Order: sequence, then C-alpha cells, then structure tokens
Amino acid sequence: MKQSFKGWDAVLASLSTVVAEQHELEKAHGPAAAQLNVGQRASLVKISTSLATSPGMIIADEVGMGKTRIAVALAKAVINAGGRVAILVPPGLGFQWQKALLEGGLSATGLVRSLAAYQQAWQPQGQGKEAAPWFEQPVVLVSHGLTNWRLGDAASAWRWGLLPELLAQWRKKTRERLPNGYKSVRRGSETDSYKAMQDAARDIANATPIDETHPGWRRLTQISEAVPWSAGVWDSASYGNREDLRKPLQQAVGMGLGVFDLIIADEAHRNRAPESALSALLGTVMLAANDARRLVLTATPVELNAKQWQDILSRIGLDPVKVAGLSQIIEEYAAAALRLRQVWRTSEAARLDYARLATIFKRELAPFLVRRDKREDETVRLFQRHTGRPLSDYREQREIVVETEKLAPAWRQAVCVAESLSLVARQSTHGMAKRLRLTLANGHGIACLMDQIRRIEADGAQEKDDEIQSTQDTAPAGRAVGKVVADNDDKRAARAKWWLNALGRVFDDGGESLFDHPAIQAAVEAIEEVTQQGGKVLVFGRFSIPMHALTALLNAREMLRRIEKDLPWPQAKVHLEEWKVAHQIDELSALRAAQLQLGTKVDFAVLDDLLKQRYESEQGRRETVRKHLLETLEHGMQALEPAQKSAIYQVFLAFCESEAQWLQMEIKKGPHPSVLIARALSDLLGEADREHGALAYAQAFCELFDAMGGQNEENDDADQDKVQRKRWEVLWQRLQVEYNNPEGGFARLMVGATRQPTRRLLQAAFNRQYSYPKVLVAQSLVGREGLDLHKACRTVVLLHPEWNPGVVEQQIGRVDRLGSQWGTDVRAAIEAGVSAEAIPRITIRPVIFRGTYDEYNWEVLQQRWDDLRAQLHGVVIPPRLVEAEYQALAQELTALAPSFSPGKS
Repeated sequence: MKQSFKGWDAVLASLSTVVAEQHELEKAHGPAAAQLNVGQRASLVKISTSLATSPGMIIADEVGMGKTRIAVALAKAVINAGGRVAILVPPGLGFQWQKALLEGGLSATGLVRSLAAYQQAWQPQGQGKEAAPWFEQPVVLVSHGLTNWRLGDAASAWRWGLLPELLAQWRKKTRERLPNGYKSVRRGSETDSYKAMQDAARDIANATPIDETHPGWRRLTQISEAVPWSAGVWDSASYGNREDLRKPLQQAVGMGLGVFDLIIADEAHRNRAPESALSALLGTVMLAANDARRLVLTATPVELNAKQWQDILSRIGLDPVKVAGLSQIIEEYAAAALRLRQVWRTSEAARLDYARLATIFKRELAPFLVRRDKREDETVRLFQRHTGRPLSDYREQREIVVETEKLAPAWRQAVCVAESLSLVARQSTHGMAKRLRLTLANGHGIACLMDQIRRIEADGAQEKDDEIQSTQDTAPAGRAVGKVVADNDDKRAARAKWWLNALGRVFDDGGESLFDHPAIQAAVEAIEEVTQQGGKVLVFGRFSIPMHALTALLNAREMLRRIEKDLPWPQAKVHLEEWKVAHQIDELSALRAAQLQLGTKVDFAVLDDLLKQRYESEQGRRETVRKHLLETLEHGMQALEPAQKSAIYQVFLAFCESEAQWLQMEIKKGPHPSVLIARALSDLLGEADREHGALAYAQAFCELFDAMGGQNEENDDADQDKVQRKRWEVLWQRLQVEYNNPEGGFARLMVGATRQPTRRLLQAAFNRQYSYPKVLVAQSLVGREGLDLHKACRTVVLLHPEWNPGVVEQQIGRVDRLGSQWGTDVRAAIEAGVSAEAIPRITIRPVIFRGTYDEYNWEVLQQRWDDLRAQLHGVVIPPRLVEAEYQALAQELTALAPSFSPGKS
C-alpha cells in the first residue's frame, strides 16, 4: 500500500496535455477522430481545476452526453500520476465500465460484486501463479451491492473471518505475537475460501506501514481499538445486519481494496438513504488517501424535490455545514422557480426574485457541479435550425390513450373496481391491498393497478425498489395516496377483499385475459405502427406477467403475419405447455388471441407443418453460410483494424480448433460449433447477412464475443493461448445456454431474472437495425440505467408510466444518447430536403387510461418534470405553457436560468 501519488497538480498537467492532443486530432482529422468532444474536454479542464481545491465534483450531464468518457479520462490521469482509482458501479454495469476502461487505455480485472469475488484475488490461479491483491491494482471496479451480505447465525466462517484474522495479523505485526487463544478458537480454516481470507488478512497487515500518517495504519488502529479480542469476534451472529461487528467487517474489507486517491461513484442518485449499500461503501468501506477526491456521476442529482441535492453533495465529501448552507440556497431557488411558473406573465417581483436567486444558485454550486445538457448537442442544434422549434422539442410526447367509455363491459367494470380500490386499499392491511396501495402511492395508475391482481415472486425486487422510492417522497397532492396508515379494522379489510374479488373475476379465464388487457392492446397497436415501418421500439413495464403477455402477443401476431406472407420465421413448431411462462401465458394461448385480433386464416392444425417448412427453408440458407463460415471469418479477420484483430484472432483460432475436434468425434457430443456460431451471427446481422460479406461477419463475431462477456474477464497474461482458449470456452458455454432460450425473436423480454450474458446479447442485437429483436420489453428496475439501446431505436413506450421524472429521464435516455439512431435519421432527413414538419423526433408514448388516476398521474409527473427541468435543464417556463404573445418574455427568463456547462461558465 505504498503511496506514490504525485498530486492534483500533476493530474491537471496530464489532463491539459490530453485536452491539447484531442483538440489537435479534431482539428486535423475532424470531430470523429477525437475520443473526447469539445464539451467533454471543457468538463475535464473544469473538473481537474476544481479538484485541486474541492473535495469532490458532480458530473450531472444529461443522460447520453458521455459522462463515462470524462470519468475514464480523469481516472487515467490520476493513474498516470501514480494514484489509484476506485469506481463504484451498479451491479449490472460492470461489463460496460470494463469496456469503457479498455477504450480509454485502462483495464480492470473484474467487478468486485461479492465477498466471493473479493476473495478471488487471494485464490490460486493455477501453475503457482497468484492474482495481484486488490490493493496493488491501479483501478478497481466495485459493485454498489458489495456489502449486501446475508450474515448471521448460519454464515460460513469465510464470509466474516477476515475481521478476526486481520485483527490477529495486525497484533502479530505491531506486538510481535498472535492474540491469546488464536489457534484454539479459529474455525473453518480447512476450506480454500477461508484460507483465501487468511491470506488476505496477512497480505493486508504486511502491506500496511507502521506510519501514523498512513490511512491504512489509522484504520487498522481504529478497528483494533474498537473491537476487543474476545469470543465475540468468532461468533457469526455478531456480523448480522445492524450488529456491532458489521461495520468493522466492512472496514476490514475496504482495507483489502486498498487506499484510493480518486473514488468515482456512478449512478450516484441510487440508494440515497444513509443506511443504503452505496452510502456504506462511500462512508465506511472505501479507504481514501489523505488528499483523495471524489467524483460522482448522475444525470439526475435531484428527481423529486430540492432536498435531494443534500444527498449528492454529501456524497462528494462536503462538510455537513457547507451542505446545509447550500441546501438552503437550493430550496430558495426551487421555490422561486415554482412561483415564477405560476405568475411569470404578471409579476415583475417574481421575475426579479428569480433572477437574483438564479445568480446565487449558480455561483454557490458551480465549484462542485458540471452539467451539460442537450442544448449543447450538435444534432439537437441542427434540429432546431431546420425546424424552428424550441431545443426541447426534439422529443415528442404522444399519449397512447385508452378511452374508458369505449371498453368492453367487463373491462369498464374492472376500471371502476380499480378506482374504488384506490381509496379502499389505503385503509386495509390485506396483503394484496397493500401492494395496490404501494402501486398508487408511487403514482402508478389504473393499468398497473389491474395488473397487480397477478404477480410472481420474481417481481419482488421491483416491489422492493418501489417501496424504497416511496419512502423518498410523499405521493402527489390532492387525490394521491398520503401516508400509509396501519388499520386493522375488519370491515375495511373485508371491503378491500370484496373489491379484489370483483377485480379478479375479469381474469377468470387465466392469463389469456391479459392478451385483451386494454393497455396491452393499445401498446401493441402503437408498437406495430413503428415496427411495420422498419423501426424498433423500447418498452418499459414494471411487472413480469403483463410484460410476458405483451411479448408473447407481439411474437404471435408477427408469426401469423409472416406465415401468411410466406416469409421465414425462426421457429420449427409451436411451443406448448412446456414453454409456459406463468398463469396460462404460453405461445398457443397468445396465438389464439392473435388470430382473433388479426382475423387471420392460418389453420392451427397445419401450423407446425408451415413453421417447419419455413424453418427448413431458412436452415438451407444457413447451411450454405455454415459451410463457408470459417473461410468467411478468416477473410474478414484480415480486413479488421489491427487492434480489433489482435483482440479476437486467437479466439477465432480456438473456435477453429473446437470445430476440428467436433468433426473428428466418432460419436458427436454437444452442438456443432459452426452451426451454432452461424446461427448466432445470422441472428445478430439479421437481414443484413444476405447483403454483406466477410468483413460484416468478422465484425459480428467480434461483437458477439464482446456481448457474451468474453473480453477482460480475467487478467492472466502468463499464457495467452490458454487465456484465449478460456475466453472461447466462456463464449461457447454461454451461447449454448442462450440458444436453449424459449422466447421468440421479434420481441424479447428483459427482467430481473434475465442472465447478464443474455442481457448483453440482447443489447447488441437490439442496436443493429436489421436484426431481431425489433421490440425490447424491459423491466423498469433492470433497463432504466446504464444500457446503450440507441443505435437502432428512437421510440420509447411507457407501459406503466413512472411517478418519478428522474426515472423517466433515465428510461428515455436509453435511446437519447450520442451517436443515436435519431441523430442519423435527422441528418439523413435534412440532406434529403424533407419539410420541417417531417424531420424525425425521439418519441415517448405513455399508455394512459383517460378519465382515471392514470391521467391525473401523468399530469403530476409533468409538473414534477417541470421542477426537474427548471433546476437542471434550464427550462424555467415549459414551452407547453407559453402562448405566442409571451414568447419573448419566456425566452428572456430562460436566458436567466443557471447553467453549469463548462463551455458557458
């Protein structure tokens, strides 16, 4: 744990060089040649200058503006100056951060997501080679959920043994002897996992210098003074949640990660509560150098109210007194912005007060905050120049309206029942009623409420997230649900149960009724309107069963269309009971519903035969591809960029070796490698594989390998041939699992249970214009942050609109990013000379039941969105509220809005 950091002046000098080099690259070869654009370079200068004196900085760039690249560039400069960097990321984003680090010239061994992953740094790596301890690695990726430990009476000793072992080793180092009774009380040392923790403790103690100024020495001294050597340290119950030894164990784990000069927290708006896992990481686990700095990344530092600024400001390490002072200024500004929106046309006093507080707000937060928004995006500016619309109009919101009075009688009854439950559920302790109450407390409307009559355990994580969200803010005023009041009144419970039974009668025919759910029907029509014109659609929902129903119905309808048109469909038969998802949602049920809806003439008695014919016809084409696959890939590899070829060629050779071995088997075992790879590549290329040649296949092979997690999953460079063989084996194993997937191809589902490799493959395929899936249905909790889904899609459907504008911003941000399909379409439209009205926009389509809680919820969400835009987007007066005669005044007020863009400061 030797500290060799040269200081922040060295970082500033390094970044100045980087910025100059990037500027020259852009000047000589155009914007595409520079890895960092003008705004990102300006942010780096501002951040590095501020960090010379401030404890931390917030990068609050709008979603899709490239925050990660800025953070990687800063991390590299710190490492070049001899420092160490920790990057705290949500569990599902480790892969994307590893990729970003590689693109920035850095690498990380893997994501430290658990105690098992943590102790792997002290596990034997084979042939006598050992992995480097975490504290010796210059950059370490740590999961937000690292400290989500299930410890208690039954916990294995290796899970908590680091603390007593570290205490023993530290005493041995400082007092030259082990504690009394150490050998007699030690347990579990016969397992490899426990031995790894013993090795970790020994290495940590040996690497920590006897130096009172060293952070490691201070922490170990603090732990040893706070934790007495007694039988309690060997009692697993002492490490349970909220038990006395939980925090010292967290501190001990942090010692193994080492001392950091820069701590980066991605998606820092998550888990705002002081007792959350991310708070524990920042406040207890991570060990900071004496001159360390923090950098937090979040597009939504504030989502619901101005008080949330306190959480983010605290996470960059500001003094509590300073945070309190800033919080008062922020609240005064937010109140002035709200008052201005109410009386901006008539009150000069409100306008002057806003102008004064906007100046103070900007001055006080500027040392700690950088934010670029889409007003700086060149494509957005291009859109404005050619359409004459306000900058914010590059997005359009078009509700998918369900007219309640036009529904079938049973569904009208269901809506009335659901509206009744919106009141009764507040007063009941019935289990289902509680879930419905939480649904409404979070602002979710009638469509979601009716879905709650069905649920599966897999949705527990989504429900837990909803509960966390609901504690961060009260529900909307007026008709919204207020504080949950426990009430055991039997009559109220009986009344809630009666209404629940009435609602359940709509679903008496099992899952098939969900195919006729008004929200699902309306969503299907809106989705197909886009896909039938060649577009892709990203759908966000919340609960698995209605999302499964939507996915199954979309696939069934597309299958029947393609059968009627004599087009191929990647399926040889109808999946029956063995493919059932839950509650009668299976493919045959979906096909029956689709046939009724479309009025198709397809005969189900011969459907399997028709599918088989189409499938075999397509298989014939794929067989031609397979026969020449190795040759095609070999030619394509030669045309790759040198760096790309060097990263993939050995994997390709391992694939060739596996193919040869399979062909030599007398008794064939497992799938034919070329057959499966050919299928995977054809699926990834989609219709494009009919037109493109060897280079396209080689690039798809690289993308397939990258998506399935083959890159940078271990850090053993002793024998590159064996490393590449191992990477191929990982790819091969994951592909076999993926292609046993029962889901259809046109629409795919991504929920909490979806495996990480599958998620990455879905992401890669969705980002290709011609490949399946055309529709990606993502659970809100899973897909709203971190994923890049923008390269072939510019339409977002909100099956269950959220209550939190920050969450909705994150959802829309999956398609509203640098290098998006929308940007490509805008430039193409302008070059083609289309009219201003026809220039495409990013489309957001919420599903709304007219005249019900849904409509009210959408109005409240819009109001909250206005508050968010006033603080972060510089849109003080929403364009939808501005009449023509007040345009000039609205523009004057917008110009007063605080900007934290480094290019405008």
